[in-house]
Amino acid sequence: MNETEESKIVIRTANPGSNGSSDTAGLHLSEPELAVTQYEERQVIKRKRPWKVLLPVLLVSIALAVAGYLLFRPSKALTTATVRKGTIISTVETTGKLEAERSARLAFKISGRVEKVLVEQGDLVEEGNVLAELDTGSLERQLNEAKTQLEISKLRLLQAKEGAQPADIAAATADLNGAIARLNQTRAGGRAEDIAAAQAQYNSAVARRDAVKKGAAPTDITAAQAQLDQAKANRDLVATTAANTTEQARILWVQAKGSTQEFLDPAGKVEQARLNYEAAKQSEVSQLKAADAKVVEAQQALNKVKAGATPEEIRQAEAGVALAKANLDKAKSGATPEEVSEAQSRVDAAQAALDRVKAGPTDTGVAILEQQINLAQLSVESANAQLADARLVSPINGTVLTIDLTVGETVGGLQPVAVVADTNTLRIKGDIDEIDIGRVRAGQAVTVTLDAYPGIKMPGRIDQLAPGATPKQGSTVYQASISFRPVEDVVPREGMAANVDITAQRKDNVLLLPNRAFETVGRRQYVSLKEGDSTRKVEVETGLSNTTDTEVISGLTEGQTVILK
Repeated sequence: MNETEESKIVIRTANPGSNGSSDTAGLHLSEPELAVTQYEERQVIKRKRPWKVLLPVLLVSIALAVAGYLLFRPSKALTTATVRKGTIISTVETTGKLEAERSARLAFKISGRVEKVLVEQGDLVEEGNVLAELDTGSLERQLNEAKTQLEISKLRLLQAKEGAQPADIAAATADLNGAIARLNQTRAGGRAEDIAAAQAQYNSAVARRDAVKKGAAPTDITAAQAQLDQAKANRDLVATTAANTTEQARILWVQAKGSTQEFLDPAGKVEQARLNYEAAKQSEVSQLKAADAKVVEAQQALNKVKAGATPEEIRQAEAGVALAKANLDKAKSGATPEEVSEAQSRVDAAQAALDRVKAGPTDTGVAILEQQINLAQLSVESANAQLADARLVSPINGTVLTIDLTVGETVGGLQPVAVVADTNTLRIKGDIDEIDIGRVRAGQAVTVTLDAYPGIKMPGRIDQLAPGATPKQGSTVYQASISFRPVEDVVPREGMAANVDITAQRKDNVLLLPNRAFETVGRRQYVSLKEGDSTRKVEVETGLSNTTDTEVISGLTEGQTVILK
């Protein structure tokens, strides 16, 4: 092959067309060359798609293998059971928790601050033991007050029943005599001494009015002027004395600074002298201020004396004269009918009071005092009850399961803070579903296991079944109380979870078959009876059943063989 032909071959094999054939456009090939090219392209296509050949072969192989397995697989051996005689026990299962037959959640009836906590969790207590106390200071004071009031009420009743005392009669008689004297005086009119006193008051009021209208006398003006002059002289004296004191303090300060350097003055003489100077200046200011105030006050008094009385002062003086004249006229004219009537009413009231004292208490009065005693007694009882409410008391003999109290904290009334239970009366509280309640009754034996002690079975019995149903999570249940006898090393505790198997029914010496032997069609039961190499369906009547076996009442005999499903 020459050089030109080798180049043509490279071009044909290296550039196949997009449709799988050789791209020979623009090339002049001979027929042998074209055939060679087409053969090479077909070989390339075959190498690219080998799965199209292998897939049918693979599918055929799988189909043959499955057919061979189905045709030649070994037949499954039949499982059978023999009708036998034995005992069958039907059980009802339930769960529950251990609860004390006697337990109590305790709370204070009132709010308060915890003063004492007398027990701890796990302590044994007896009925009536105090577990904790609140602060009772205010309650004890209330009790003492109530007791005191009760004693006072009793003494009042005793005093009333003893009758009037001589001192009481004397006091009532004196009140009556005084009222009679005032009445007689009122009827008799004004006494000479009363008229004289009223006349003197009137004369004094007239003199004051005249003096106010007349104005100040020259002697009053002279006295006021003298007061002003004295105040001014005193101010001048104060100013001079205070100024001298201040200057003396300044001089002492300057001398102290000149004789001692401040940083070499451990006793602080310079500083003390400065403070004395400052105090003297302040004292001078305050003294001058007080003296000036006295001058102003004296000047105002002088001005007032010179100006004479004001219209308001004249009006007040005239009003005083009018009032004194009215009192004088009343004293001369005697009492009015209304005043006589009022004085007579006072006499009547005093006479009635004396009669009551002499007569002693009435039945109604005694009854009122007795009721006051009853009210006081109720107050004492209420205070005692509040004191009792401040104590947390165990109502039963038992063990303290929880007590959530700390000394000093404040707790609310009726807030549960402790639980006491009689752990000797632990019972299982379980629920029996209504579909099982017909097979359960009080007294039936049970088998108990506790989650805390798995695998340990303990005997027990149903002590009580609730007569009424309780809805629970969409079902209707009846609560059962179940007792049991713990075995050695098992320590039951409040709140433990328990599983209970109740022996609902037991039959001995009956025909039995596994549950897998039965087939239900409608309401009928069938089994596949094996007789030699053949089987046939046989209808049977069944009875009691449990999780593994079922009683055969009729249709089979002991020893027959049936096929299990």
